[in-house]
Amino acid sequence: MRMWIKMDSVPFQDLSSLVLDKRLLRGMEKMALFKHTGPLEVFHSTLLKLFPKRQAFSFQGMRERCHLAILEHSENIVKRKQATTKTGQARFSQVFCKRSKQWVLKKIFTPHTTQFIDTLILKVMDRRRNPNIVFKVPTSSLALPQPALPPNIAPVPKPPKEAATSSFQSRF
Repeated sequence: MRMWIKMDSVPFQDLSSLVLDKRLLRGMEKMALFKHTGPLEVFHSTLLKLFPKRQAFSFQGMRERCHLAILEHSENIVKRKQATTKTGQARFSQVFCKRSKQWVLKKIFTPHTTQFIDTLILKVMDRRRNPNIVFKVPTSSLALPQPALPPNIAPVPKPPKEAATSSFQSRF
């Protein structure tokens, strides 16, 4: 191993004091555990919009709704750019940060779009008019078989109702 900095030099001492600073190490320890979950929460919100928890869907319906949620998330969160003025400058808004007690700039993004829905409708209409059109679909999405779900999730079979009523005891 080649030493690029000598241990007894002033730059090495400065670097060591910087890297081994206790405040920095405590901050790094907390930063290593921090994961920003904002985009994931936005995706889950999109999922709930497309298939609410209080409604049941078939496996195929759930899969297709999940695909729609992925398309919407990709278009509106992943690919979304910062809004610009007519002159091409990036747009910001000023907000007051209660924590730092200072005014800070916050990026303004382009509005949400539903362009992917228009594209999907056009492709469906083209396919309807001409069934010979072949769209390239990833084979991985077609390879998902419907899972074999048991009729009952209980670990023991359901007893006959007569046996259950005969062994029923009330707390009162």
